[in-house]
Amino acid sequence: MSKPCFSVIIPSLNRAHVIGLAIESCLKQTCQDFEIIVIDDERSTDDMSKAVSPYLTHCVITLITDHVGSAAAARNTGVRYAAGEYIAFLDADDTYMPTKLATVAESISGESKTLFYSQNYVNRGVGKWWVKPHRGLQEEENIFTYLFLNKGWIHPSSIVVATELARQNPFDTTLSFGDDTQFVASLWMKGIAIKMIDLPLTVYDDPFEANRLSQSPIFSSGESDEHRSFMAWVESHKHEMPESAYRAYRASFRSRFFARSAPAKALEDIWQAWRYDVFSLGQCLNQTLQTFSPHAYRLAADFVVRFRGIDPLKNSIDTQ
Repeated sequence: MSKPCFSVIIPSLNRAHVIGLAIESCLKQTCQDFEIIVIDDERSTDDMSKAVSPYLTHCVITLITDHVGSAAAARNTGVRYAAGEYIAFLDADDTYMPTKLATVAESISGESKTLFYSQNYVNRGVGKWWVKPHRGLQEEENIFTYLFLNKGWIHPSSIVVATELARQNPFDTTLSFGDDTQFVASLWMKGIAIKMIDLPLTVYDDPFEANRLSQSPIFSSGESDEHRSFMAWVESHKHEMPESAYRAYRASFRSRFFARSAPAKALEDIWQAWRYDVFSLGQCLNQTLQTFSPHAYRLAADFVVRFRGIDPLKNSIDTQ
C-alpha cells in the first residue's frame, strides 16, 4: 500500500456519539489521500469500536484503545502510528470543510518545514457561526504577542504539519489546558515557520457546557491542576515574550484562573494592562466582565454572534 499524504489524528474521550460526524467530514474531502487514526482513551465509558465500525469499509481507520492520558498524549500516540507524510489534527467533536485537505496540499507543497493552520468556523450553537482568527501570524511577529495580545488563535483541528516535524516536536504531555499554545510556540521558538491559510477550513464545535476543558475557567470553582500547569509553562517562557504579551496573558488568561481564589489579584492583572497601555479602557472593562461574570459574558457574545454571524445555509456551507 502506498504511503498516504495525510494522517488524520483524532483523540477521543467519551466522544463516540460525535465521532461519526468527524469521520464523515473526512470521507467528503475532495482529496481522498489520507488515513484516519482514532485514539480513544481507555477510560471512555462509551463504545468507540461500534461507532467507528460502519466506516471501516470506506477508508483506512486505525483505532487505538489502550491509551490513557491527555489529548496531548493521545495526539503524540497518533503521530507515532502515522504512516502519512503529513499530520492533520482533528478533535472528535470538530469537522473539516470538504476542501480542507486539498487546500492544504496545495499550500504545503515545497514547504514541508512549515506548520500550516487555517481560520475556523466557530459553531457556538446559536444558529450562526463566527470566523476566527481574524488574521494570521505575521512574519516577524512574536508568537506570544499574536496569541496573547492580538487575540490570535491556532486551533489544533486547523493544524497540518509534516509527520517528522511532529515526531521531533511532540506535545507536552504535562499540559492539558493550553497544550495547543505550547505546541505551536515550541515550534516557533525553534525557528519553524508558521503560516495561516486565509480560509475557514474547519468547524470548531463550541457549545456552552461544563465538561469542555476550553471552558474550564468559566465553570471551575478555583484554580485547577490544568490551569496551574499552564501558568507554570508560561512563566518558564516569560523570557521569550515581550512585556506587553506577558501582561496581556495575565489580563486575559491568569485573571480568569484567579477570579474565585484570589479576586483582588485577578483584578490587578486586568487593570495593570490598562496602566501600562497594553489594553484600552474598553478592553479592560470587557475583560473584567469576562473574568468575573463569565456566564453573562458568554450570553452577550452569543447574542452578538446570533445577529452578526455567518448563516451556514445562506452561505452554502456544507456542514455535513
